[in-house]
Amino acid sequence: MRLHHLYFPVILLSGAFPVQGADLLPRVLATDTLYTSVAVQTLDNPALAQVRQPVSLSSVAVGFSRQNYDEAPVNSSGQGVGYGFFNAETYIKTSDATITGHASYRNGKRFGVRLCEVSDPAVIYPYFTADEVGGDMEEESYSFGGSYSSHFRNADWLYGVSLDYTALQAYRKIDPRPKNTVGRLEFGAGIGRRFGSHKLVLGGEAMKYRQSNSVMFVSELGEVKIYHLNGLGSHYSRFAGASKNSSFSGWQRAVSLSLWPEDYGVYASAKYSRFTFDKILKDLNNLPLNSVADDAVKGQAGWQNGTWNVAADVSWSHRRGAENIFGDPAGNVYPELFSMATFTSTSTSAGISALWRRITSRSRLDVSGRFGWSRRAERYLGMTPVRDMDLTSVDPSLSVRWISGMSARWVLHTAAQVGMKLPLSSHLSGLSDDDSIFADGLRHDFYYLSGAAVDAGLTLGADYMLGTSTSNSLGLRIDYNYLSLRDGNTGYNICGSVVFTF
Repeated sequence: MRLHHLYFPVILLSGAFPVQGADLLPRVLATDTLYTSVAVQTLDNPALAQVRQPVSLSSVAVGFSRQNYDEAPVNSSGQGVGYGFFNAETYIKTSDATITGHASYRNGKRFGVRLCEVSDPAVIYPYFTADEVGGDMEEESYSFGGSYSSHFRNADWLYGVSLDYTALQAYRKIDPRPKNTVGRLEFGAGIGRRFGSHKLVLGGEAMKYRQSNSVMFVSELGEVKIYHLNGLGSHYSRFAGASKNSSFSGWQRAVSLSLWPEDYGVYASAKYSRFTFDKILKDLNNLPLNSVADDAVKGQAGWQNGTWNVAADVSWSHRRGAENIFGDPAGNVYPELFSMATFTSTSTSAGISALWRRITSRSRLDVSGRFGWSRRAERYLGMTPVRDMDLTSVDPSLSVRWISGMSARWVLHTAAQVGMKLPLSSHLSGLSDDDSIFADGLRHDFYYLSGAAVDAGLTLGADYMLGTSTSNSLGLRIDYNYLSLRDGNTGYNICGSVVFTF
């Protein structure tokens, strides 16, 4: 996984230089406004890429990001992360088509990971490979992709396709030494037709996911036991220490329907997706230990004009995990007897978002806010008493962004935002005092997930127009966020980057 993997998408992005051309400030002011903030869920269809922005704009950024907490809010995510990054994005509009592209690379370290030796914990939750030691993880990742959208039959029909690939490698240089390799390939397609003043678009998506996970020990002091977690602080006791090599393989499919106005007015969308994956123990003749199915539904409805954008959204997902039960092995083959559904996780959320915009020939002011409600309920049936977790919270947030051309050469970027998570109720039951370290880790995660949280941030940046042309610029961005969790656990997130915009 090296930088040369990015050469091809970067060359494609470089080809956008001749296409842009026009003065930069008007294009910046017309970008990243109502289209991509409040209505992002409805516009998540490659056929609608052509209406996400009214103008072409591209950027390349190089920088560094660091996040740190006094104590890890969630064991599997660690205490913080620091990495350098490269990111390139392009959005090109022509008279007949819209082309988007992106390429990124990041390299750094995740600090203080405990009770989890896999990557992408949110994707394969709760079936982690884990041990009682943990530590820092080196991480390297890259991604690239893009989309193409156009129209036909006198522009009455529109279509689009997208393709994206993401890869990650994570490892540790001291015992225990996990090595994780993750690959994710995503494809999307959409087709739609104009009906009066609206576009109606049907979309389909597919994603193939694979993660290979192995843990190695080289110390002469011996090895610690490797566990296979089953959710809510439990683990598959029969195979504890039995396999250091595992894999996760699955795929996701989705279908969506979006309604978008030709100019201003009502928009709406609905989407259904299903993600399934299996955890395989490779040391035990590719034994299928766990199987997971996750169904999700999302919907949005809103209204926009040149100044306002208001929308309501709702989402629901239900994850079901099963443990496969095996008989006595014959050689290295375990006969599968039956499967037992033991874990469920249901997440529900709803919210209202609004954005107000004021734009002139030299500046733009965006004020946006959201009020959300969410509930997460989990249950593990594989032991007595049954373990339950239930969290309900509200999530208000407010942000202000101002972009202004201060002179013929300088453009100023400023933004401020604050968000909160306020718990309404929390419940955790079924744990006893003599439970394992993984149950103790669950208590830790639940403690922070159920507490109040504050995220307040400030962004400052400036762009300088290069040469005699005003069609490209070189700029600096600095973002700082103050993070506060329950009982004085505070943190920060700081990111600095140099940005070339054209």
